[in-house]
Amino acid sequence: MLTELRLKLDDPDVIVRPDVEGIGLLDQVDVHKIVRLGEEAMDAVLPDLKRATAWPNRLRRKYFSPRPEK
Repeated sequence: MLTELRLKLDDPDVIVRPDVEGIGLLDQVDVHKIVRLGEEAMDAVLPDLKRATAWPNRLRRKYFSPRPEK
């Protein structure tokens, strides 16, 4: 719930969500497996992240995108 609220407030360009659906909050986990899941998720979104942070996109967002009123 807190994470979803934070995402609404921050409005990120790219969200990286590793597939940890089968892992419970109190499950004993293999840290190396979790790290691999994160790396795989990052590899999958890296092209989008590079595109979102490229200078033409930053320039367009800064000068041409309407800013929401706070």
